[in-house]
Amino acid sequence: MRVFLAIFLLLFVQFSFAQVRTIYTFKAEAGYESKYGIVAEKTLDNGFILFSKAERTQHIQTASIDQINNPDDQYSYIFKYNIGKSKKKFILPQWTSSLDIIQDKFIQSSDPYYCIYDFSGNKLVETKAFDEPIIWNNTYIAKSVFYSADYSSNWGPFSVYQFFSFGDFKELWKDTFNNIRKEKDFIFLSNDHDPGKNKVFSTDMQDIFGNNYFPRYYLESVNHFVVEEKGANVMGVMDMNKETLVPLKYSWINTIETEELYQTNKYSHKYLIDARTEDSSFIYNSRYKLLFSAPSFRYELKDSLLEIQGGDFEALIDTTGKVIVPYKKWWLTLEKDYIQTGVWDGSIFDHGWYNYGGKEIFPPIYRKITPVKDGMVILERKEEDQPWKVDLADITGKIYTTAPYDSYRGFTDGVFMFSSHGSIFIYDEKGNYLFSIQANWISDFVNGEAQVQVGKKTGVINKKGEWVVKPRFKRLKAK
Repeated sequence: MRVFLAIFLLLFVQFSFAQVRTIYTFKAEAGYESKYGIVAEKTLDNGFILFSKAERTQHIQTASIDQINNPDDQYSYIFKYNIGKSKKKFILPQWTSSLDIIQDKFIQSSDPYYCIYDFSGNKLVETKAFDEPIIWNNTYIAKSVFYSADYSSNWGPFSVYQFFSFGDFKELWKDTFNNIRKEKDFIFLSNDHDPGKNKVFSTDMQDIFGNNYFPRYYLESVNHFVVEEKGANVMGVMDMNKETLVPLKYSWINTIETEELYQTNKYSHKYLIDARTEDSSFIYNSRYKLLFSAPSFRYELKDSLLEIQGGDFEALIDTTGKVIVPYKKWWLTLEKDYIQTGVWDGSIFDHGWYNYGGKEIFPPIYRKITPVKDGMVILERKEEDQPWKVDLADITGKIYTTAPYDSYRGFTDGVFMFSSHGSIFIYDEKGNYLFSIQANWISDFVNGEAQVQVGKKTGVINKKGEWVVKPRFKRLKAK
């Protein structure tokens, strides 16, 4: 019976440890818990057994690490592990600080650089990387950070990226970069100091743009690149199949971010493209339709509109390319309900209005346009060899009255007044004519009444033109 029980326990133990596969970070201290959730326990023979936490795996994963002395009196570690029913061991260098089983095929360690071993302890590859390499589409990518005398310190640390085929770990390619962008379909490596080194590799490690072009920028969401033709100093936009989307003729290309407009459904593209030659500027949308071009200009994105400025010229377009205000020699001021234009005639500005639908409301012939009040505006203008004139209009551009004037007074108590040749004309806030009166002077209306001076006498009149107090007093005290 005891023999049967012993045999049963032996088989049980062998079966229990048959699934041991993955070894994580270890440290030679009993009770140490690593960042991977592995707990080190001291054994009777002064080795260490590493247990993974239950939530990480269904199997108890174990191995033992024994510290030994090499002949040169340097410390190393013996790595003992179980794969299936077999037990194996090999010696790792003293600097080893972490172990990982990679895809159940290889052992990755850092000693001090990251290395790959097979399960017999043969070193397959030694990188120069202190940071853990990445595996991307059957490619093992390692980087080593360094500062090179070939580059200005302003460009920061650079890295030698080494690409190895995963499996036989043959080196495929290496070069110096300081940025890497890893996507599902490609890897973009860039060198800020020397963009001519930039590379884009496909999943099978093909150099997408080859020797004739190099990528400058990656355009989000569409897998397109701003590329430069080597030796020609011209840029354009290409897709992953090297199809040209924006002609290679520009000296500089950048993007105008519209992500916020895109997220709020104000615009159907995530960016605009700003392309430049030596003397001209071009705006494309992200489907590469040319929206606007002109001699060199700058721009400012205001909500969903682009304000274009080039010297004394300005224009306003929306993000579909619709021209709201044409590109002319004037300046623009964007207000809440309208766009004010201003034209310099050599001595003074003349003003006009556009609405945000692109319609000209008032041509730029007015010396002054009052702020909007109750839907009405007052415009004053001076034509050559003509007296000053005043227009009373609403914000749609409808003009209710036009008259020459000596002076005018804006809206007070819902009334607009102007004087001309000794007469005072009164209009309500909707532009309706109320009455006129021959008088020397009239005060502002207050509570529907105003003081009026006729000759040397003063009286009070209401908005209907009726005398409340006839002009028989030398002076009246205001209420």
